[in-house]
Amino acid sequence: MARSIFSSLKVKLVLLLAIFSLAQVLTLGYLAFDIARTGFEEAEFEKLYSERELRKGELLSYLKDTMQNLKFMAQTEFVASAMDTLDLYHKYNKFTPDSLKDSSSSMYKTWYNSVDPFFRSFIETHPPELFGYQDILITDASESNIMYTSKQLKDLGANIKGSDLKDSGLGQLWAKVIESKQPAMVDFQFYEPCGGPAAFMGFPIGSKDGGVKGVLILRLGAQKIARIFQPSHEGGGTTRAYLVGQDYLLRSQAGDKDKQKSLNTKVDTEAARKALAGEPGTGIVKDHLGNMVLSSYSRVGLKDEGIGADFTWVVLAEADTGDAFAPVRSLQTRIGLIALCIALISFVVAFIVSGNVTKPLAVLAERVSEAGKGDLTTEIPWQARKDEIGTLAKAFDTMLEDLRSQTRQLLDGVDVVINSAAEISSTASQLSASTSRTSSAISETTVTVQQVKQSAATANEKARNVAETSQKAARISDNGLTATRETIEGMKTIKEQMASIGDTVIKLSKESQAIENIIATVQDLADQSNLLAVNASIEAARAGDYGKGFSVVAHEIKTLADQSKEATGQVRSILENTRKWVNAVVMAAEEGGKAVEAGVEKSTFAGEAIEALVEGVSSSVEAANVIEVSSEQQAHGVDQVAGAMQDIEESVHQNSQGAAQLERAADRLQDLGEQLRQSVSHYRV
Repeated sequence: MARSIFSSLKVKLVLLLAIFSLAQVLTLGYLAFDIARTGFEEAEFEKLYSERELRKGELLSYLKDTMQNLKFMAQTEFVASAMDTLDLYHKYNKFTPDSLKDSSSSMYKTWYNSVDPFFRSFIETHPPELFGYQDILITDASESNIMYTSKQLKDLGANIKGSDLKDSGLGQLWAKVIESKQPAMVDFQFYEPCGGPAAFMGFPIGSKDGGVKGVLILRLGAQKIARIFQPSHEGGGTTRAYLVGQDYLLRSQAGDKDKQKSLNTKVDTEAARKALAGEPGTGIVKDHLGNMVLSSYSRVGLKDEGIGADFTWVVLAEADTGDAFAPVRSLQTRIGLIALCIALISFVVAFIVSGNVTKPLAVLAERVSEAGKGDLTTEIPWQARKDEIGTLAKAFDTMLEDLRSQTRQLLDGVDVVINSAAEISSTASQLSASTSRTSSAISETTVTVQQVKQSAATANEKARNVAETSQKAARISDNGLTATRETIEGMKTIKEQMASIGDTVIKLSKESQAIENIIATVQDLADQSNLLAVNASIEAARAGDYGKGFSVVAHEIKTLADQSKEATGQVRSILENTRKWVNAVVMAAEEGGKAVEAGVEKSTFAGEAIEALVEGVSSSVEAANVIEVSSEQQAHGVDQVAGAMQDIEESVHQNSQGAAQLERAADRLQDLGEQLRQSVSHYRV
């Protein structure tokens, strides 16, 4: 069932056109989707790149501004005066390094209260939640004591070198500033006095002799960095930015603050590794949670910003692929709907177009089928169309017109074959009848010749009797005269019959010539039929499958034409044999005529001799001798005539057999004509 459905040209055209249209739509849709996806991806990467650079710029600006604020404070007269006061307090009171831990003394409180308002006002004007400034510390250069902290934590009064703070971020910063006499910054580390992560920035407090007498230190918390790197919600999606240190730990809070705090979450991703290796870029990678994200990554470049940082940070800007490609999925859905609509339209258009193509072809196939069944009068429509179908219809109409013309010629040829066969049959019948009459005449002539032969024997016997006895000469003469007269009459009859045989043979020769002319006509007809069959086969081959039926007919016509040609050849062979036999009969008739004339002459001479015997007995012996010789010659001539008549009878018998064969060949030729007529009888022209 399915095979029969898909074998329909209409179904094939519908499917082909629909598939072709759908393939184009899908191809264009895929290209559009790919271009859109690429565009969205590039736009998202550009947004991530901008986000990354923005966050990096904000971070660097924050750090540089912080260092400028620290520099401004360190270079004020108030800080220098506070440092001098603290130094005198320490120098003249001869405190030990541990004596400053007792910050409850009235003297220290007096000093502390004298410098604290300045730094406290700075902290208050730069709140930690906005700037991340957690504490301001002052340390001296020579003894490494922490002389002042605005928060007054347990690090106040501690000696950096002689405590656990030596290896902390604060201790590292103090050592760097004292050693380099330049501002410096250390990365976030856990700072035990505050119980959380802290970064430190320090600026040297100069002395009058150009040395360093102390360090002004600012402790930074993660609030400002967390504020800089807080997630944005542009375009309906979420873009995240991370600040990652060299240890692959977060320096900024990301997501849930309870789960992903600074220095508590490791971000060991491909993007982080490439960025730390100095390979900035963008791409689709896995984030630290194992999700596929669009990422843009780069170093911050702290070492080049004049803040004295000997470490590096990297900024990662990420966006979920689901959020980033949501417009792409929406576009994909719209393209799918458009493709479905175009596919439906393509099916409708394909159905209409295929109907416009297959309907004329179906009608043409029906008309050609009618022509194949024998109705050559059918009309071919759609010839007015200007397309290939119109051309095909015109070609079919031309083919049918050629078939009509060839079929008419073939029917006319069949009629000629049948009529010629009838004429040949009639001629053969006449030839057979004439041969029968000739045979009868020859039989009668043969009997007469036998009689003449017997008479000649009798005359010869009588001549011997005359020679033996002269007494019976008169009687023998009378008998000889009578026999001679009878012989003369018989020879005349034989002469007349031989003349009749000659006329009959001449007529037979003429009839044979007429038969040969008819056979030549039949052979021409067979050659023409064979040529027509070849032309019909060629036209049928050009017609393809629609001409197979007529090809079979053309093959049958060719076969019949070949049989007709073979039959005419057989008839021609028979006529050749007949002609040879007729020539033999003519020769035998001529010889028989000559022999009869000789017999007549001799009979006349015998009669004269016998008459001479009657007139005179004296010459009876001589006459008897002459009669005897003449009788012997007559007997010999009669024997020759008898032999010739036997040859003529055999020739006539062979001629009769040839006439019978010719009649049978004519019958076969007539049957062939009937078969040809039946082969083309179902064609209507």
